[in-house]
Amino acid sequence: TVVIGMAVAFGSAHASPIKLQYTDNLTGSAPSGSITGASNVLAGEFDFDVLDAGDSYWDSELSAFCIQVDATLSNTSWYNVDQGLSSGGYSAAQQTDIDLLFSNFYGVSQENAANSAAFQLALWEILNETNGTYSLNGGAFQASGFGNATDIANSWLSDIMGGEAALSGLYEYFILSTDPAGKSQDLITVKYSVPEPGIAMLLGGGLLGMVLLRRRSSR
Repeated sequence: TVVIGMAVAFGSAHASPIKLQYTDNLTGSAPSGSITGASNVLAGEFDFDVLDAGDSYWDSELSAFCIQVDATLSNTSWYNVDQGLSSGGYSAAQQTDIDLLFSNFYGVSQENAANSAAFQLALWEILNETNGTYSLNGGAFQASGFGNATDIANSWLSDIMGGEAALSGLYEYFILSTDPAGKSQDLITVKYSVPEPGIAMLLGGGLLGMVLLRRRSSR
């Protein structure tokens, strides 16, 4: 779904609660491994059916990543919805790095199960690491197993730390949390946001192309 408007990366606004039913891992069979504090963990993007929503902002399906490592996902649950990364209580540095992760690597994360798992691991690393350096091989948060997803995640995290991941502000962010806390895993989902100047340029370019095509046809 494309949302026309300015990207909302760091602001916060409360939205209507939403009821979700888990259907599957978005990319099929999810790689498994161990993370700090837990073993036999599946990593990857979740796919949900939207059973009930307080407004028409949501489609009938929704995909999301887990932002907790100490809770179990419920098959069906109500979630409170807060817009903006600041609603998650993250530091400014975490908000920036989450935005860089999504803006640069979310698209490729949907290509296969390994990339989807890598994205989940990288997100957990950003949310849980405390030593100032991202690596799933050391520090406060670590991961092992998951096939080659760990190496992929470390590569993306290295790009974020080194400044090679340059895209930012491409998505609106929504934090989904259960009430009471811990009833299900808290989640993060996004909607693609296209800044209005970009829309104008796309429309202008498209209209120009149609004019040129018509002129060529008339000749």
